[in-house]
Amino acid sequence: MEMQDVDYELIYEPGKDEADPLDFLSRHPLPTTEQDDTEMSVKQVLQAEHAIVMKDIKRALEKDVQLQDVIQRILKND
Repeated sequence: MEMQDVDYELIYEPGKDEADPLDFLSRHPLPTTEQDDTEMSVKQVLQAEHAIVMKDIKRALEKDVQLQDVIQRILKND
């Protein structure tokens, strides 16, 4: 979540040869020996955080008279 506002650029640099240990590891990854639930856990946390934020935004929109007018105009293509 802290990195979402960071603007970055990825630059691809091809591996030089098999003697480079990082290049070797990227081309020959270790076999997966157990199921890792880390990715699923992270996705659940992010979805929960996103849902909380969306609820807050929706409540704020419902209270804002000017935005309600804008929403109605958009829905009517006005």
